[in-house]
Amino acid sequence: MKNIAVYLVGRADNGGSYQYWRAILRALSQLDNREYTVKIYSPYSDWGVIAGSLQMSFEVVNPHLNFLQKICIYIFPRFLPKAFIKKLSKMYNPFVRKMKKNKPDLWIGQTTEIGEEILGVPTIVPIFDLMHRYRKDIKEVSERYIEREKLYTYLCHHAAMLLVDSEVGKQHVIESYGNLIDNLPDKIRVLPFIPPDYIYEKKSKTCEEAKDFPQYFFYPAQFWTHKNHIKLLKAVKLLKEKGIAVNFIFVGSEQNNEKTISSLIVEYGLVKQIKILGYVSNEEMVYLYKNARALVMPTLFGPTNIPQLEAFELGCPVATSRIYAIPEQVGDAALLFDPESVEEIASSMEQLWTDNELCRRLAEKGKERSALWGQEQFSRRLLQYIEDYFRKDG
Repeated sequence: MKNIAVYLVGRADNGGSYQYWRAILRALSQLDNREYTVKIYSPYSDWGVIAGSLQMSFEVVNPHLNFLQKICIYIFPRFLPKAFIKKLSKMYNPFVRKMKKNKPDLWIGQTTEIGEEILGVPTIVPIFDLMHRYRKDIKEVSERYIEREKLYTYLCHHAAMLLVDSEVGKQHVIESYGNLIDNLPDKIRVLPFIPPDYIYEKKSKTCEEAKDFPQYFFYPAQFWTHKNHIKLLKAVKLLKEKGIAVNFIFVGSEQNNEKTISSLIVEYGLVKQIKILGYVSNEEMVYLYKNARALVMPTLFGPTNIPQLEAFELGCPVATSRIYAIPEQVGDAALLFDPESVEEIASSMEQLWTDNELCRRLAEKGKERSALWGQEQFSRRLLQYIEDYFRKDG
C-alpha cells in the first residue's frame, strides 16, 4: 500500500493554479484504494469541502508556526545537517510529527521543503510559469524576481517530479535551470490545464448586468498589468473611430491595474461600451461565456491559459495571444494576434464582431478541441505518471 500526502496552501483567488490543484485532487480520487491511500492537508478548511465531495480524507493543519518551528523549517535546513533538522523538527513541529507517524511514500504539494528536506519523502510539484524570467519588464513578476528564482531553483533541485503545462513550459524550465541540474529533463512531465469542474457542469444563471448589451465580447481576468487591458481598450477605441462600436464585459478582482483601466474607459469615451462586473458567481460565468460574441484575451503571459479552454467547452469563439504555447494549446480553434499590437487586436475583434460564419466555425472547432483533453485525459495521465514513478522507484 502506497501512502500519498497532498499539502495545499492555495486559495480560490489564486486563479489558474487553484483550478489545477482541484483537477489534481479529482484525479487522485480515482486511484485504486486497494493500492493507494491519499490524505489531503491544508491550513484552509475550504479544501476540506472539496475533499469531502470527492470522498477523500482531509485534515486542517495549523498554519501559525511558533518561532522555534519557523526556525526548524525555514532557517536551520540551510545551515545544519539534514539528520539534525529532521530530529529537531520531529520533536518540535506537530505537523511534522504527524507526517512522520503517517509515513507518506510520496508528497504532492506547492512546496518541496517539508516533504523532501524534513521528511525525506520524494515530492511532485508543479511549475506553472517562469514569466519572471521571460517578461522581466512586467512589475508584478519582476519585483518578485529573487524570491521566484530561489523557489524554482530549489524545486528543480529537490523535486522528484515537476509538472508543467506544455512542451514550451518544459523548455522554459530546462533553459532556465538545466545548467544547474544534470538530470532536470528527466524530472519534467507535461500535464496541461483543463477547465474547472463548474464549466463542465454548465449550470447557468442569468447575469442581469449583461442584458444591456445585445452583443458583447468577454474577458475574465484579474486586473494585473500582464492581462493587457490597456492595449485592449486602445483597440476598442480604434474600432470606435472606424465606426464599429464593440461592447465588452470584464470580470475579475482589482489587483494593481483596475484604477488605471477605469480611468482610461472614461478618457477614451467607452463608458457606454464597457462594463466591469468584478466578482460573479460560477453560474453567471457560464452564462457570460455562453452568451458572449467571443472571448478576447490579449494576455502577455503563458505558456498557456485556462479561459480559452473554458470558452471552447461552452461554445464561445476565441481570439487570443500568439505567444509561447498558446498556438499549441488552441490549434486552429481560435484567432491569434500579437498582444503587443493594438491593430492586430482590433482586426481580430472586427472580424468576430461582423462575421457570423466565422464565429460559428470557431465555436464548432473549439468544442471539438475541448473533447480531446479534459478531466478524463488529465486524470489518466497524472495517474500514469504516479504509477510509473512507483514502478521505477521499486
